Amino acid sequence: MEQLPYDAHTHTVFSDGVNTVEENVRAAEAAGLRCVAVTDHLTPSSNHERLEVWAAEASRLDGESSIMVVPGVEGTILDTEGTVSVDAREAALVKLVLVDLSRQTRGVGYDPPANSRRYEQQVLAAVTNAALNPVVDAIAHPFNPVSYT
Repeated sequence: MEQLPYDAHTHTVFSDGVNTVEENVRAAEAAGLRCVAVTDHLTPSSNHERLEVWAAEASRLDGESSIMVVPGVEGTILDTEGTVSVDAREAALVKLVLVDLSRQTRGVGYDPPANSRRYEQQVLAAVTNAALNPVVDAIAHPFNPVSYT
């Protein structure tokens, strides 16, 4: 199977990854990628101030690396209305905003309906409405209703 030249969803020590931003970039370079996005988690319980640090680090490395480095974030869909854990100010700090369903998604990850058909409707509403949210660029792992992140 041919390797894709991009990785648009990586995590670092700023969330649940094991490498620094620079180590992720160096690994992407070594793997022959053309682009890597650093998309650490930004949940309601995250330290939102740290976003500025990893976004700045990714931007700095973009200028120094032979590959494109995209500062990004992976937020959480908070409810079926499409509210997300990334606000407009935070989205302006990065070039890519991914969001996912998680234990923190009301009506899906917690307080879900008991009826499976209603649950499917809740998942669809949450993902559809989040996709319409102006700060959101993409839905992360859309076929996993609750990622438990």
